[in-house]
Amino acid sequence: MNIIITTTTSTTTLLLLLLLLLLLLLLLLLLLLLLLLLLLLLLLLLLLLLLLLLLLLLLLLLLLLLLLLLLLLLLLLLLLLLLLLLLTTTTLLLLLLLLLLLLLLLLLLLLLLLLLLLLLLLLLLLLLLLATTTTTTTTTTTTTTTTTTTTTTTTTTTTTTYYTTTTTTTTNYYYYLLLRLLLLLLHTTTYYYYYYDYYYYYYYYYYYYYYYYYYYYYYYYYYYYLLLTTTTTTTTTTTTTTTTTTTTTTTNYYYTTTTTTTTTTYYYYSTTY
Repeated sequence: MNIIITTTTSTTTLLLLLLLLLLLLLLLLLLLLLLLLLLLLLLLLLLLLLLLLLLLLLLLLLLLLLLLLLLLLLLLLLLLLLLLLLLTTTTLLLLLLLLLLLLLLLLLLLLLLLLLLLLLLLLLLLLLLLATTTTTTTTTTTTTTTTTTTTTTTTTTTTTTYYTTTTTTTTNYYYYLLLRLLLLLLHTTTYYYYYYDYYYYYYYYYYYYYYYYYYYYYYYYYYYYLLLTTTTTTTTTTTTTTTTTTTTTTTNYYYTTTTTTTTTTYYYYSTTY
């Protein structure tokens, strides 16, 4: 009876352990799902920022159109007032003309400011696009090694072809400097662009060192790969021939017998290096 009780408790503990493992696995899966969701949210936020920039551009364009319409209306009013002045000369009409002229000047100033903002936003977008450019270079290198040995003519030809594809992301530093100057012109009191500049600088710094070490290891990898693949094996075979002729003469009372024996020995020497 005691033995049966111990076996049942051991099975229950095993079941509990399995349940704990399953719970841990579920927790890990949930953590992975949360990380994936966070990454998706970050990507969506970046897309939303780009969309917000585009929406700002559209709004500015709409404002420009509205201001142009207002200018047209004011010009029409000015023309009407001028016609009235030609017909009747009053001080009120002159005052109205002056006010309309002032409004026109203000609207023109607003138009100029909006155009400047549009240009600045377009420059920002262009510089952000041009700040990082990705170039893909495919290099094909063919190396042919020919070794000739003249004892017994042996020709060994080794052809090694390398296909190297490198993808480099280069940071255009001049565009980055223009971007910094533009951001300095845009802001005076906020610190958002300052932090952006700071993080961008450190991103560029770490990226430069990462690229340097990547190039360093890639160079040594390519060097050892070249040493491994361009080893040539030369086999030299030397043949030595020895011919031995033995003549045996047997003299009897009735006849004489002459026996000639020829022995040829071949020696092969093979060296590989």
